Amino acid sequence: MRIPLTWHLSDLSLALICSRLLASTTDLDVALQACALLIKVRNVTYGWVCAVHKKLESTQDETVREGLQYRLCMLAATCCLTFDVCPEHVPTVLANHEDFSIAMQCAILVHDNTPSSHSDNNSFYLTRILSRHRRLLHDLEPLLCIPDPTNPDQLLHAGSYDHAVSQVWVGFRGSSNWRSLPIPNSRWISCVTLGGQEVHYDLLTGQLLIDGKQLGRLPREFVEHPTYASILGSVSCPSKFSPVLSIFSEIILENFRCGSCRRSWDGIYDSICRVRIRGKPYSA
Repeated sequence: MRIPLTWHLSDLSLALICSRLLASTTDLDVALQACALLIKVRNVTYGWVCAVHKKLESTQDETVREGLQYRLCMLAATCCLTFDVCPEHVPTVLANHEDFSIAMQCAILVHDNTPSSHSDNNSFYLTRILSRHRRLLHDLEPLLCIPDPTNPDQLLHAGSYDHAVSQVWVGFRGSSNWRSLPIPNSRWISCVTLGGQEVHYDLLTGQLLIDGKQLGRLPREFVEHPTYASILGSVSCPSKFSPVLSIFSEIILENFRCGSCRRSWDGIYDSICRVRIRGKPYSA
């Protein structure tokens, strides 16, 4: 399924125009029509997000994956921008279980699929949309961590968050409850799955952690490091259970613990790095 960039930009333009219109109009009928159009844009864009995400999960070719990740990032960010309205209209566009689930799903997909560099001809659009996306997540934070009036220890929209996580992580099997972490970590919400795994979600970035590990691929600081590039090039880690993640995590952790390192990362070349594959140590 190939979605032309012009379609992305058309939906993005509609979302931005509607957002500006809602900020300036005092006509209730115009405001309602603009909100309805935003919801239609969201539904169409979310359908594309799901289709591209499914295609990405089944693709092994790294060049194709990079293109799909770029498109997925653009689509998910555009979908999120349909929530970018002035405060008095937020209850209309962010109203139900599905809305909160889509907001969380798209934030996770933007975080996990943002290109490490913006060097192509379309970087201007991506940079602008990501800037608006970051601001939007800050605006939505108070709405996503509202406690349940009947159970203050649980978040009001916990069911939506369960659904959102289940869409991006096939291993998710429901949770006990979602709660906000205490200050100064209140930007994070967390739950424990029925299988005992601890899930954390950063409301300000869209980062999802499973037992402290990022779902989907290695952290960007790993992938962008010259050592990683010299060994694996642009190969990404498709699953948090991949041995690549364990190997490079072990290398980096050993490197930071090693006393012979003169500076961060330098010791990876001149110190002993222990790599464990299936329980067997390997020294390099």
